[in-house]
Amino acid sequence: MEAFDLITERYNLLKRDLSQSSLKLNQPEVSIKRSYKVGKRIDGKNRALFSQVRMCTHRQSGVKKAVKSYNIQDAYISANEVCFEFKPALTLSQVLNEIKALSKFKHYNIVTCEEVFLDERYLHLVFELCEGGELYDYINEEGKLGLKEALSLLVQALDATKFMHAKNYCHRALCIENIMFLDSKRTKVKLIGFSGARELVDLPITEKYGNPLYMAPEVYSGSYNEKCDIWSLGVILFTMLMGFQPFEGSNVTELTKNINSAKYKKFSSWKKLEKPARDFIKLMLKKENRTSASSLIENPFIGEHYRKHQDVVFKQIIESSKNPEEEESLNEKVNLASNLKLVAFKILLEKNSLPYQREIERIWEVFDTEKQGQLEKSNLESKLYKYFNEGTISDQVSSVLRKLSTFKKEVVFKEEFMSIMIDISEETQLSLAFNEIDTDMDNSIDASDLANYQTQSLEDWETQLISVQGTEFLSRKEFCQLICSFAI
Repeated sequence: MEAFDLITERYNLLKRDLSQSSLKLNQPEVSIKRSYKVGKRIDGKNRALFSQVRMCTHRQSGVKKAVKSYNIQDAYISANEVCFEFKPALTLSQVLNEIKALSKFKHYNIVTCEEVFLDERYLHLVFELCEGGELYDYINEEGKLGLKEALSLLVQALDATKFMHAKNYCHRALCIENIMFLDSKRTKVKLIGFSGARELVDLPITEKYGNPLYMAPEVYSGSYNEKCDIWSLGVILFTMLMGFQPFEGSNVTELTKNINSAKYKKFSSWKKLEKPARDFIKLMLKKENRTSASSLIENPFIGEHYRKHQDVVFKQIIESSKNPEEEESLNEKVNLASNLKLVAFKILLEKNSLPYQREIERIWEVFDTEKQGQLEKSNLESKLYKYFNEGTISDQVSSVLRKLSTFKKEVVFKEEFMSIMIDISEETQLSLAFNEIDTDMDNSIDASDLANYQTQSLEDWETQLISVQGTEFLSRKEFCQLICSFAI
């Protein structure tokens, strides 16, 4: 088998696995030039060893993007792996792993990969464009950053790291070169560089990977987990505040020794730094019993900065949901999927098969002080944001507020609130609900089956199904896919 044939085969397998993802993998050999005009290189002084990054412009919309291109012309097969003659440290598995990881990360401080192209010369990854440059360049220009500015940038990187860890991934290569500013204002940052991102299975991780200046002691010793990212963030914060690296060495042996001792440079500028800041850095650069991203975010020292960051994110969520140009077909799918989800929810509620059912009911009771069984949407949004911001429920604020902000009615009832709050996207749960609806057990349901649950009329079900599906019938697979992909 030729190398390109194996690349194509594995690309197609990944394409199939990511078919439900918003990341679009184009058919092999579809040229990127059909959709984009590719321009000059923008990776500047710190050009990547394995790829090149160029500006590109979408031909139809005129929107500027960045394209990261891996040259695959030097590919060859070795021990069932695709390797590259002029890039001996790179494999196809690493590139496909990067694509897979990026498909799972939808976060305001993680760069968005939008689509992928494969041809006989290159594997192209199209990203949103970060025009503000690297944090590396900014620190070089400024010398060092003030505490307020440094913490405002750190909490964004920390929030993204917490999100990654919750998704069961660790970055492994966090450094000031892998943090980009979204625009020239240099206030919002995005994490990049996910070719080494590792899913947290088969722990501990043993492979030594990362930028040597930012690698934790346990990475050098070959036994580590996601908390290696916390060490890297500690090095980043130290570097932003001091203007120099905490650990250096004239060679790798000396650098490793200094990192393993966890003794970093403490010049006069370190002593001038306020004690709470020094203590916070020490938390991140602990050799043993290092804290987690979730615990760091709750630390009072960065509380004010994290709240401001969440305020910005909250506003972006609300604004992004009010896009007047959203396609009508998407609205129809969302409406149908949400109504299907409500039926599934009612069934699972009756069977007591919902996760955290009682806990969510208690939250509603806290909000619905007048026991009316309904709340104005705007009132509920502010209550949810305050509740989540106090840390009562972690890792849900963005998704729940996004769902609520797209809710069309101005009043939200308890059952609707619970359906938004509780995730029923697991196939086993949805199949259980489908089985209840499918009374004749023919693996198909129609408008009359759905109308039995009295969430809307038979006529409304018929109209929605025909508009979206072109037929009144839904298979089990279509039922599950609609709810998982489009329901709010």
